Amino acid sequence: MTTIVKYKNKKNRYEIICNKQYILEYKKLNNKDDKYKILNKLLVSDTVFSNYSKGEVAKMEDLFKITNCTNKNDAILHLIDHGDIPVSASERKQLTDQKFNEIVNFIHKNYLNPVNKQPYSLSIIKSSLKSIKGFSVDYNKSAESQFNNYKKKLSLPLVKNCLISNIELTHAQIGKGMSILNKYAAIITENYHKNGATIEIESTQNNYENIIQSLKKI
Repeated sequence: MTTIVKYKNKKNRYEIICNKQYILEYKKLNNKDDKYKILNKLLVSDTVFSNYSKGEVAKMEDLFKITNCTNKNDAILHLIDHGDIPVSASERKQLTDQKFNEIVNFIHKNYLNPVNKQPYSLSIIKSSLKSIKGFSVDYNKSAESQFNNYKKKLSLPLVKNCLISNIELTHAQIGKGMSILNKYAAIITENYHKNGATIEIESTQNNYENIIQSLKKI
């Protein structure tokens, strides 16, 4: 059984034909590499349409600009991650509950109680989120972005769970490596030597994991 994932902005729309049975499995994944592994099973075709019913194929140059991606698979992942997926009421509830738990775990992992410097319990975080007036979960948006939307309304005082760590980069890795570090962390010190560089950084636990995953690729 197939389904059409639709992505729209003010000027453009894109449609991707997917195997419905893999949509929920895909939505449970947070790691980009895991998403790549399931992509062949998820996609009926890697053609991106501007209008599937009319057989109109989207222009790749426009797609790359809108998604801020430089290759087709990354652009497709962006469309699926941010697009509208037709789901049943029970599937929507499952995705919403899953995203709510991701938000809770994001707070638990990355923020502390400033009094005792310990993470709040999951039950306290859940209760605090649910007590926010107008709180709702969008399963198409990241846990981090939704936390940022409600951060100031939480009844819990929070401080970042920051990690101080040293990252070793070879000479060949420094260019791309520094871009990654600047994206996910605050640079404390930079020590350049004959083997490359030792960079001391401060980051949240979540961003530290993003750094490690990104550095593995270079």
